[in-house]
Amino acid sequence: MFRPHREFLEYLEENQLEVREIIKNLPSDNHLKGELEKVYNDCVRHFHTFRSIHMNLVKEYIINQQGGSPSSPDFKLKTKKSEEKEEKEEEKSQKDDDLSDGRFSPLGRKLSSYSGGKGTGGTTLEEFLEPIRENVKRNVITKSSK
Repeated sequence: MFRPHREFLEYLEENQLEVREIIKNLPSDNHLKGELEKVYNDCVRHFHTFRSIHMNLVKEYIINQQGGSPSSPDFKLKTKKSEEKEEKEEEKSQKDDDLSDGRFSPLGRKLSSYSGGKGTGGTTLEEFLEPIRENVKRNVITKSSK
């Protein structure tokens, strides 16, 4: 990180300042306020996009991969008949399943049915990441937040 950027962030941290609050609290007649709000909001939106991409990568490379691969001992070669049987069992399981999270993996199974589908605290990856991503979006400066 460039030294002036690092020093600026250290200054904010030491003085318990937030860029959002600094911009919001600028006087309305400050000629830079509108431009600073725009640049700040663009940064927040880009960060939200980053979080969305991160969630998609987690789904693709963690959740989807837990479905098994030919090299894993749990992998089963699926036939049309075995898929139909699995679908029936899954439907029955879903009806009998009274889990409140209601989240399903891209493969149609609850994330909790995978060993890595939940964290050590019992939270699914999506339940963990979604609020973080949405919290970023709430930091956009709007007319009502001024």
